[in-house]
Amino acid sequence: MNTAKTMNANLPSVEGEGDSGNTLPGFMLSGAQLRPTTETSLIPTEWETDPQLTLDGLDLQNVSSEDREAYCRFLLGKLQSRYRDLKVQGNRVRERIALDGSLGHRAMMDTPAAEDDATARQQATESLTNWFYKDGQNEKETISYIGAVGCSSEAIGAIKELNRQKAGFKQALGHLRDALHHGTQTCGTLYSLVGHIAPNALPNVERRYAGSLVRHLIHTRLNIRQLVRQIPVVGSCPATIRWRWTEVPTTLRLKRADVLEYLDQRADNPLARLDYERICTVSDGFFCWRKGISHDCRISVKCGLKSADTRPHYLSFKSRMPVFYLELRDSGAAVPPKMTVVPDETERRTREKRVDPEPFLNTMAIHRYLNPSAS
Repeated sequence: MNTAKTMNANLPSVEGEGDSGNTLPGFMLSGAQLRPTTETSLIPTEWETDPQLTLDGLDLQNVSSEDREAYCRFLLGKLQSRYRDLKVQGNRVRERIALDGSLGHRAMMDTPAAEDDATARQQATESLTNWFYKDGQNEKETISYIGAVGCSSEAIGAIKELNRQKAGFKQALGHLRDALHHGTQTCGTLYSLVGHIAPNALPNVERRYAGSLVRHLIHTRLNIRQLVRQIPVVGSCPATIRWRWTEVPTTLRLKRADVLEYLDQRADNPLARLDYERICTVSDGFFCWRKGISHDCRISVKCGLKSADTRPHYLSFKSRMPVFYLELRDSGAAVPPKMTVVPDETERRTREKRVDPEPFLNTMAIHRYLNPSAS
């Protein structure tokens, strides 16, 4: 496999030391600024109290300034409480996984490489709460783990709860990003609140800097991508598990009106005006915006026969985390899953093209769908 895409970890504990998105100006991820390992915890705990606002159908632009401020305080407080709950549940899962090892459950790790079961289980356990940037780690890089870990039903349940809490933190961050939309009154309120609790922060942040703001308020090393990524869980003992690295375009499906609006805002650029006119020559309702290339790790899991009358069933994940599967100790000498990491040079299946490979515009990486009527 391509080791350039995988970082072997010298891993901190959950109380140790890092999102997606851009870095807030003044808070670049340099080694000097990442050296402190203590949590920031600038958000007052009283902000975690639910303001008891009825949010269904509530227009935050047309409520009193007091209610809007209470809502924004709660947005920040909820992120802090969700993060604290994640740490507690993360440590519960680690303890459960470690206990499973003492009960004879098996573990295998390919990345980082482990020669024995105990080392593999330790590395897989560390992966569960490795939510923090290492010195020198690129801001958009996530540490990769390839392996399979047998678990008790109690451990599987604990991991599922951890996944649920990860989704809750991600949802709370999404609410914060929405509130930071430029031009909204909640954005101005958040600027003011952050300025009061973090005088050294730059309060004029944008929606895209939400992750950097959270790092400054909660933990300077927090890697939100590693924090919110889901952990692959399989409810039975697989027959085989296969990992494969893929390179796929990162795309966004845009409505015709959105592309025209974007180009219209840049009408002072002659090329943008030409692109606007070019869009008007076709009737496509949607266009494909190619933003770059994504390097993903795809996991294919083949589960055994449930009975003599059924076929094997398959699961797939896109993840850089180990697979945790249910291993029943009272089922006799069950065969551990066969692990395969597909080499990069292996011939790949060619997918049917849905998008014209040639860009349609000059000022944006906009491509036409080959079948516009089905786009």
